[in-house]
Amino acid sequence: MQGACAVEGERAVDVASRLKVGRSTIYCWRKSQAQLCSASASAPNKYFAPSSSPRKQYVFFSELEVQLIKWITLMRKTRGLCVTTKCIVLMIGKFDAVFSAARTNVALLSWYTRFLKRNGFSVRRITHKGRKLRDNMINFAVEEDGIFPPSYSEQERYGNLFNMGQTGLGIDNPGRITIDFKGAKTVDVVQGVGENGSRCSVFLCASSTGMKLPAFIVFTGVPEGPVYQEVSSPSWGHPDVIHTTQAKAFCNHATMQKWIDEVCTNLLLFNAFKTKVCLLV
Repeated sequence: MQGACAVEGERAVDVASRLKVGRSTIYCWRKSQAQLCSASASAPNKYFAPSSSPRKQYVFFSELEVQLIKWITLMRKTRGLCVTTKCIVLMIGKFDAVFSAARTNVALLSWYTRFLKRNGFSVRRITHKGRKLRDNMINFAVEEDGIFPPSYSEQERYGNLFNMGQTGLGIDNPGRITIDFKGAKTVDVVQGVGENGSRCSVFLCASSTGMKLPAFIVFTGVPEGPVYQEVSSPSWGHPDVIHTTQAKAFCNHATMQKWIDEVCTNLLLFNAFKTKVCLLV
């Protein structure tokens, strides 16, 4: 109140310097002078703030917010996984089904937006540069998710984790192109025909310790057909490579199972960290 009254006779800069406040505070006092005067007349021994000042926000669902904060911390800092707004909505339904069922999607969007601002979270775009080492992520997945017990040594863990890659190869020429004479106006090759689209898919698998599994090559052909009989012959190809056939050199679960049966009977395939990873169990 004294600051608001002092503004009338002095410069705002001098009043702000004397009271050790900012000039914006002095301007707010000047705008609220009438309201402060009426409040001071009724209770001169109290301090009043203008009603336009922000009020304290109370958290009505503190248990739900604590659970969400712990879950976001686990996913981002410990496991290094992304968290989307859709994930938060699903976790709200898991932690408090009554709270989620009683609100529409718009109401949930409004609530978790306030939740993010209240607790200092921000929405960031995922970039291509990561700061978390993949080895640490594998360690956590192996130990915390129960893939291998912690009693296993590091050599045993990494010796049984394999990174698998697959690529398609065209034999001689892909089915989309052909070799012809210059100036030819017609192409007497039909795209997509089996003899013009001969190709294969190659699967390679190796561990971080240097151990490699036998390569797996899938040719275009009919299972149990003439091409399959040819590539399955022991005298055909390299003895350390496994060959099979499938339409368009595609590899489904049944074809992959043949590779697993020949390589190792206890081979488990799963996807993790946006790469194909194999695990021997």
